[in-house]
Amino acid sequence: RSTISDNFAIRFAGGLAHFANGQAHWYAEAQGLTHPYVYSLARTNDGLWICTGGEGIWRLHKGQMSRDSAFSQGDMPAMINRLLADSAGRLWAATESGLLTRHSEGSWHKVPSEGLPTTAISHLAEGRPGEVWVGTSAGLAKWNGATFEAYAPLLNLPINALFTDRSGMLWAGSGDTLFRIGADGVESLALIQGTILSLADDGFGNI
Repeated sequence: RSTISDNFAIRFAGGLAHFANGQAHWYAEAQGLTHPYVYSLARTNDGLWICTGGEGIWRLHKGQMSRDSAFSQGDMPAMINRLLADSAGRLWAATESGLLTRHSEGSWHKVPSEGLPTTAISHLAEGRPGEVWVGTSAGLAKWNGATFEAYAPLLNLPINALFTDRSGMLWAGSGDTLFRIGADGVESLALIQGTILSLADDGFGNI
């Protein structure tokens, strides 16, 4: 679930449900969202952004669903794995061919991929201002505003989940191991069983 002030949206394999002012609104092909697989949601002042598994990025704004015009062009990736809206309101998109960012005038630009463990990015989390952490099947890396820096302690580990807590601490899940990454290094905690697929704050500062 992605919470938007007193409203919220839920993504489904068949589309998107948006709940506002006590009413539910369904968005699928008949409402303009022509791709059934919604992978991730992000909120900015420009609306609710929706990434799909085959038709790029869409936006829900004032009840109207529309496809971002940049993704009607042949050189843009069709499958978007994850969206991130950072604290400055900038939008980032994880794709199989690298990281995209949306500039203030509405155009999307590909971030140079040098330094990435692999170009296929599956997870995103915000770091310090101007920094974005990316999770891949071959490890973790940080975009510092100019280049990617691979995170050596987690190199070659598949990253299945990423989360930045309210204190700015980064958490990463790989297989059955949870990693806490801070300025002093990395700590690990192995689970008794299971694979980590998602991370979240419970509202009380616990992960």
